Amino acid sequence: MMKNGYISLVDENDKEIKFQIIDMVEMENDTYAILMPLDDNEEEGILVFKVLNIENQILELVTDESIIMRVIDDFNE
Repeated sequence: MMKNGYISLVDENDKEIKFQIIDMVEMENDTYAILMPLDDNEEEGILVFKVLNIENQILELVTDESIIMRVIDDFNE
């Protein structure tokens, strides 16, 4: 996974979704990926994922608003 690159992820319905990698943020011994879906059908804007395994590109969508805001704040600094 590289900064400012692209990644394809498979969702829980086995649908492949392509994302632009906006940035990677290190926070409290965890790594978070800030991604933007490239699919025109996606209604979401920027999404935050926790990186569970960088080599195998295993990510988990962050739904906790407080973590999302801290990651975005760190990115904006």
